[in-house]
Amino acid sequence: MELKKGYGGFTLWMAVYTLLLLGISALPVEDEALMTRAVVVLTALAMVALAFIIWRTERVYWYSGLTYEDALEAGSERRKAFALRHLKVFGAFSAGIVACTALMHLLGAPVWIDIAAATAGLCGAAVWTMPIEL
Repeated sequence: MELKKGYGGFTLWMAVYTLLLLGISALPVEDEALMTRAVVVLTALAMVALAFIIWRTERVYWYSGLTYEDALEAGSERRKAFALRHLKVFGAFSAGIVACTALMHLLGAPVWIDIAAATAGLCGAAVWTMPIEL
């Protein structure tokens, strides 16, 4: 696959994510904890979607610290492997946070637990991917 520089897909992902957030906020749901949990789950799934898009398109330069030139020089196989490792980490984060959020909702736990878990998990996933080299 020949890599072409562009940020249109990233911009589209941002627009869709924003529209989905607006859609959630427009739902006629009175339960604020449920709405917050929906945003947490949407955000986790959006991170996986972004990692999937990066893997599929090989646009690894969308990740912080990489340039388009670095990505181009690495070649398709290395870009795919690099992106797949990120996808696996963010996929594991997402699966964990969806399960945690569902459990917390079923237990009637305070929503701050979900927010704290999602924040820690997302930061942890980002830090976990830092050593991955192209």
